[in-house]
Amino acid sequence: MQKLLGIVVLGFFLNKNVNAEQIVFKNCFKPDFDTYGKEYNFNSYLKDYNAGETIDAEILVDEVVRVDTDNKKIYHTTIWKDETKFEKRYNLAGFKDNIYIGKVYNDSNHATSDVWERLGPKYIYIFIKTGEVRIKFLKEKDPYKFVCSSGSGNSTLRSILKMLR
Repeated sequence: MQKLLGIVVLGFFLNKNVNAEQIVFKNCFKPDFDTYGKEYNFNSYLKDYNAGETIDAEILVDEVVRVDTDNKKIYHTTIWKDETKFEKRYNLAGFKDNIYIGKVYNDSNHATSDVWERLGPKYIYIFIKTGEVRIKFLKEKDPYKFVCSSGSGNSTLRSILKMLR
């Protein structure tokens, strides 16, 4: 009886975090072609993007997109060579058809609020299966698109099960 009670209590403890997940996409870059018509991969994109840059604060190292379902946030972080980071935060607005959707109403990086008044809220769409990320304002026609390396997820339950092996 004591074991059964322990299992029930443990079940309640884990129930809160069973669906909590961190999904991380790294090595994000804008899909395009170089001057020779060859399709970019992450390394060739970085080389082309950073060509001629000499200031560490302007040399791109990585772009990372992270979905935190526990805190209901999506983070888009740009990492520079001098180890500074530029992070945009979105509120997790939903999940449908393997697509996470984040929404932000205002962004302190814009000098004026004119952009927000004209274009509406800003959205981020993360396609889990393909690693594609799209960012756009509600009233914009074409989103900013980039692709990332395969995402990784690690729910709390999966982490506990791995430790028990």
